[in-house]
Amino acid sequence: MRKIRFRKLIPTASAVDVAITGGSGAYIAAGGHVPTVPAGTTERHLTFSVTR
Repeated sequence: MRKIRFRKLIPTASAVDVAITGGSGAYIAAGGHVPTVPAGTTERHLTFSVTR
């Protein structure tokens, strides 16, 4: 299994794009973004767009 990590403190009231800046194995040079959209008070919808 390959992992891609990202980290961002996300405010709960707005949509935010989070950058993907690397990974491991075949994804060591991964890039991309993760748009996040609020889905209630404690959850978010994430859509991963990754290039390697």
